[in-house]
Amino acid sequence: MNHSHYFIGLPIPEQLQDELELVQRQLNTGNYFKKVTYPKDFHITLLFLGGWDPEKIRELWLRLENQSLNMRETELKLKNISFFGKEDTPRVLWTGVEQNQELFQLHELVIKEAAGLGFSLEKRPFRPHITLGKTFISQEKFPKINIDLPPIRWKMNELSLFKVKPGKKPMYESVSTITFIE
Repeated sequence: MNHSHYFIGLPIPEQLQDELELVQRQLNTGNYFKKVTYPKDFHITLLFLGGWDPEKIRELWLRLENQSLNMRETELKLKNISFFGKEDTPRVLWTGVEQNQELFQLHELVIKEAAGLGFSLEKRPFRPHITLGKTFISQEKFPKINIDLPPIRWKMNELSLFKVKPGKKPMYESVSTITFIE
C-alpha cells in the first residue's frame, strides 16, 4: 500500500520566510541546486516519518498531544549558513539556529515517543537547520559564503505534523498543530 509521507517539525514564521528567501537570492541558490526550498516550506524537521501506516502516525501524534504540557515556548535565533557535503559541491545548503535547550528537549521528547511505537530513528546527531536548497547540479563550484545572516529571533511556539505533497507549492501541508504553553 502506498502511504503519504509525513514529518514532525517546526513551522517558520512569515517574517523569517521573507528573510530566508532574500538569502537564497543573494546566494543564487537556483543556479546551483535542483531543489530550492519554497519560502512557505521552510521548517525545522524534528523527525521524518516517511510512509508509515497512518494509524501509527496518528498514535504518535496523540502521544505528543498528551505531552503538550511539557512543551515550552522559547526563542530561536538564526546562527549561520552552512552545508552538508563538500564545500564546493554541497548536497544541502542550510541555515542553522543557535543552541537552545528547549529545542533539544522537544526533539528528545519526539524521539522518545516515536521509539516507543517502533518508528525508525535517525542515527546521526540532531542538527537543527532550515534547508535553503538541495541536490547540487551546477558545473561550477559553489562560491564561498560571504553574507551575514540578519540577527533574527522568533518564537518557537508550535509543533506541526506535516504531510508531504510532491510537486505542489507549498509542498508541505500542516495537517495538525500543537501550540506550546508560554
